Amino acid sequence: MIIVQKYNTKLLPQWDSFINLSNNGTLFQKQQFLAYHKHRKFKNCSVIIKYKEQIVALIPAAEIIKNNKKCFYSHPGASYGGIVIKKNITFKLINEIIIALEQYLNKNNFSSIFLINSPKIYYSNPNDSLEYLLGWNQYQQSENYISHAVDLTKKDDVNQLLSKRKSRYLQNNKLLQKIKFQKIHSSKDSKIIEQFYEILARSKKEYSVKPTHTLEELLLLINQFPKEIELYVTLDQKKIIGGYLIMHTNSSTSIIFYNVVINKTTYKQVAMLQLYHSMKIAKQKKQHYVDFGVSHIPTNKNPLDPKFSLIQFKEQFGSVGVQRTAYSKEL
Repeated sequence: MIIVQKYNTKLLPQWDSFINLSNNGTLFQKQQFLAYHKHRKFKNCSVIIKYKEQIVALIPAAEIIKNNKKCFYSHPGASYGGIVIKKNITFKLINEIIIALEQYLNKNNFSSIFLINSPKIYYSNPNDSLEYLLGWNQYQQSENYISHAVDLTKKDDVNQLLSKRKSRYLQNNKLLQKIKFQKIHSSKDSKIIEQFYEILARSKKEYSVKPTHTLEELLLLINQFPKEIELYVTLDQKKIIGGYLIMHTNSSTSIIFYNVVINKTTYKQVAMLQLYHSMKIAKQKKQHYVDFGVSHIPTNKNPLDPKFSLIQFKEQFGSVGVQRTAYSKEL
């Protein structure tokens, strides 16, 4: 028999432990990570799903009110949440989980459901059963995001993944040869993090958006997850000119969350060097993929319009498109 249990803070150790052992769980779906929000409060309605008294799935979610009705919404505090499943789960059991979840939501007066599952590159073992069964159970693909990721296992040397033009540029550009990287180890380096954040905020302002994290939240995350979240600042003659934030979300995939420079005209190729450096860091961690993040134009009428120039830039590092799909259903 399948049991759907509402999450509470006493269950945090069990929750986060399951994420580590699951097939598609990541840092973003851990309750410890989701609790970092200081200025944004969500009504947590995450659930644990058990079969024969063992956890087989988790769903991090928040209650969102839409048109005066309750929506079970993939947790807004993370890039994706969705249904996290155990390894070696059967097709039949996934289907039963979806059915049991809907019964639970109907009983608790939810009128709709919205899920953003982990993309395929975040799976330990490839398995398309969940996506197929969501379609089979009449879930609609309501949103599609495009990101680009590099398969680091294709070559022993990261440099071999680059286009020939990018590789030559790295080797011959005198400015890039002077650039140094400094890893930030904790929030004790708060002054350096503040300088990075100023560059980040200025860069985001160009597109009339704000960084996903506040400075306070960023300091908290770096301090709480020193192994999973690494910030590198970029130095030109000891001056901070940019940096990037890389998150090692699970044992197979890392994602570049921020990649910014202080002046796009003077340092237009430094952002490229930062991506190359992030690939080397992920390779050292023995990751399978490094995800460069979504490539959309947030200022357009449709914020999901692909930004072709950014996509072309990412492809020069050997990356290919990775789809992130949002599923929804009226209950």
